Amino acid sequence: MRNRSILICCAIIAISSAGIAAERTLEASFPADHIEAISVTNGVGDFSFAAGDSSDIRVRITLTPRRGGLFSSMKRAEEDVEKATLMSDVDDRILFLEVDSGSSEPRFEAHWRVTGPSRLALNLEQGVGDVEVTGSAGDIEMEVGVGTASLAVLGGDVNVNVGVGNGTVRGPAGAFRSADGAAGVGGTVIEADGDVENSSGFVSHSSSWRGDGTYTIELEVGVGDAKITLE
Repeated sequence: MRNRSILICCAIIAISSAGIAAERTLEASFPADHIEAISVTNGVGDFSFAAGDSSDIRVRITLTPRRGGLFSSMKRAEEDVEKATLMSDVDDRILFLEVDSGSSEPRFEAHWRVTGPSRLALNLEQGVGDVEVTGSAGDIEMEVGVGTASLAVLGGDVNVNVGVGNGTVRGPAGAFRSADGAAGVGGTVIEADGDVENSSGFVSHSSSWRGDGTYTIELEVGVGDAKITLE
């Protein structure tokens, strides 16, 4: 029994090692002088944008092969990873980014790590996975199918829609003139200037707040919770 356990452990280690070896990283850097916004399309994986004082936009994407189903081929998934390229284009001062493998249903997870100036606007279409944004002062338009969206912003108009999962937005109260949260099935909470407004239940709940700032926040979740915190 002991020998069998050792063999099983060795097999697990071998499989794990193979999975790590099959990962691939794509990296790119773009000057941000003439860029006003980033537009990213991602299928399965996660995405993070960390804004700062950088004069460049830096992109690092880790691709991890995954099976499409119980009987799908891991070799096929690894081939998709090897074929994948980072597609980029600039149009009307918008940098468009997407990973392309030549397959209509790529069998990998793409984990994005993007850094750039805080002034940049962000447009994201995310299928399945978690999203994190920190330090952004530009406008944000975001669609997340399934996952968690967590944003800590300095300003800019924020419009986030999550199908299934949770959404949170945090920012300075003085920067915003309105904040609206809605949940189809779940709850909404807005904490602003020490006041708390919340609503929860099974069907169509919403919360609103009005301030003296410039920007707006709209956070909508289909199934899950929506929380906005303004300090």
